[in-house]
Amino acid sequence: MLAKHMTAGRTMLRVLSLFNADIRSSLEMLYQNEFSYEFDSTKFNRAFGFTPTAYAEGIRQAVAAKRR
Repeated sequence: MLAKHMTAGRTMLRVLSLFNADIRSSLEMLYQNEFSYEFDSTKFNRAFGFTPTAYAEGIRQAVAAKRR
């Protein structure tokens, strides 16, 4: 027999968090799954003269550093 999976909403997690510290900490971080992340580094880049490294270049540098 296959196991039946269910999800617990915010209210159920609040109740369960009274009895389980792991669920309590998960509840604190729930916002990370409820809202999308949107970052804009334009202001930081302008203020500090920062130029981000492209993904391909960053991977190349990480592999080169690991080989040393």
